[in-house]
This record gives sequence, structure tokens and C-alpha cells, in this order.
Amino acid sequence: MNVNTMGAVFGAGVGVFIAAMIRLFTAEIWVIALILGVVALICYIVASATVQKSVPDEEPVTALTRGVLIGINSAFNGFLLSLIVTDLFDSETAGLIVGLVLGGFNFIASIGAVSRWGVYQSVIGWLNWLMPMSWLIVGLGLTFLVLSLIGHLIFLITRVKFFRFGIPSDATEGTLKGKSIQIVWGTGSFFIFGGWIANCNLYKTAFNMGNFSFVHRLSTDSHIGHESGHSLSLFTFGSFVHLVGAVDEWVVHQEKALTERMAESHDTSASSHPKLLMWS
Repeated sequence: MNVNTMGAVFGAGVGVFIAAMIRLFTAEIWVIALILGVVALICYIVASATVQKSVPDEEPVTALTRGVLIGINSAFNGFLLSLIVTDLFDSETAGLIVGLVLGGFNFIASIGAVSRWGVYQSVIGWLNWLMPMSWLIVGLGLTFLVLSLIGHLIFLITRVKFFRFGIPSDATEGTLKGKSIQIVWGTGSFFIFGGWIANCNLYKTAFNMGNFSFVHRLSTDSHIGHESGHSLSLFTFGSFVHLVGAVDEWVVHQEKALTERMAESHDTSASSHPKLLMWS
């Protein structure tokens, strides 16, 4: 499914406007976050429901609500960055500049030609580390990596394969032999193979936590294209949509969920899974 750039850009503008209006009425960050969270949840539900139609081009309502999600995330990223930089450097001017630049960089993901540009993708993948709205998921991913390494100590003591970090080259199961960590520089993604966190995945595939993706030791594929797409979406939509999308995938729409369709568009293989062509 092709993206509707005009609808998404308009929606992103609406998202920024909504965030700005809320900011005018209150300076309490938790109140702003709560209201924007409710709006984002409604928009995600509408976008994921309407994207289910079998049409070649993204429906206007899907593009509008997807764009609102981008606008809200870019506005809140910009707002938080402005506060953080102002506090760190005691300069409101520096805070405003950083907030506007990085928030604007987030905003232009609503433009299809930009989101599909490899250079842009390389930059935003690494920028997850700087964007406050990405920190929850990136932090969880880093925590999972540390826990996986600790689990390897358990493997060394117990020899239980479930806890082993990495996949040995002489493994008798799976097809990813010899892999442990792989860095995808083009999206700033770290792929972790094996380890008890990855092996908890009931589907024996892979899952993404921002810049970290965890691949089950028995997976038949590394899932690099798809999971890297989730890293790009985290920068664009933030941690809240990442989590809501995970619930949508597991409970409601499975591979047809909005976040799954977008991530799948980054997989250049001949996949039969539905795609919303945001990243390719």
C-alpha cells in the first residue's frame, strides 16, 4: 500500500497544533502527556482499523491519523528537548533551537519521499538515543541486553541452552549458526542472537526494543529488514505507539497491524506480508 503524503503531512500539522493548544492551557508535563496519550491512542486505533482495507493507496483517514501521531511525537520530542537543553546549558535559545531542529526532523518523516530516503533513515535510527520519546523503549532494550549477558553466566554454570548468549557455529538446531551480535549501521540497530530474553519469544522469531532487536536461537531468519523498520518507527512515533502497536500485533490485527505494516515495508525481500510503504 502506497503512503498518502499529503494526508500525512496535513495530519502531522494537526498533531503539532493539538499539542501547541494543550501547551497553552497547561505547563504540567504529566497533564500534557496524558491528554496527548489519549489522542494518540484514538488516532492509532482509527489508523490501524482503516489500514485493513485492501486498496493500493493509503486511505485519507489513515494518512490523517498516522500523520497526527507523527505530529504529536515531533511536538512532544521538541518540547522535552527544549526543556532538557535549556536546563543543561542554562540557555533558552539553545533549548529552542535544538527542540525546533530535532522536532522538525521528526516531523518530516510524514513526507513519503523523505521517509524512504536511506540517508534520512540512517540519521533517525541513531537519533533514537537523543529523542526523549524513544528513551523508554531504547532503555528497555539496553536493559534486556544486560540481562541477556547475565543469563549467559547462568548458561556457563548450568549449560542450559536457553540461557546461552549467541549461537555457536557447531549448533545442531536453527540456521543462524555463529551469530551473536550484528550491528546494522544503516539504521543504528543492534541484533542480539540467542540469550534468554530472545528465547522467551513464543513465536521463535525476533522482536524489537528500539535500537536493539532480539532473535530467538531457533529462528529461521535474522529478520533484520523488518526489525530495523521498527527502530525507524520508534523515532517517528515514539515509545507509546511502539507499545500500543505491540499489543495490536499480539491481540488484534497480528501481521496486519499498522506498526507491523510499516516495519515490513523496510524488508526488501519478497515478503507476502502486508505493507504500508513508509520505509521503502
